[in-house]
Amino acid sequence: MQNFMEAKRIHWYDGMAETVVRDGLSRASETNIGGWDGYYAQVAINEGVNTVLTIDDDLERFDAFVAEVILSPDEFSELNGFLGY
Repeated sequence: MQNFMEAKRIHWYDGMAETVVRDGLSRASETNIGGWDGYYAQVAINEGVNTVLTIDDDLERFDAFVAEVILSPDEFSELNGFLGY
């Protein structure tokens, strides 16, 4: 993470308001994705983010931003194997 500290294009988010969490969980339920992905999507929407880098395609379900999957299917499978899924 230290390598990213000087990056100019990163928007650091330091808020976790209850309404953002609730809205994120509602989005997760509506789109049938995990709660954290719903939360990430809600934060991106609230902050006006144009592009979200992600490791899976769940965030592609939202029209409010472009989701760019940064892992190939093989890389994602390898990651899941590493994580024990």
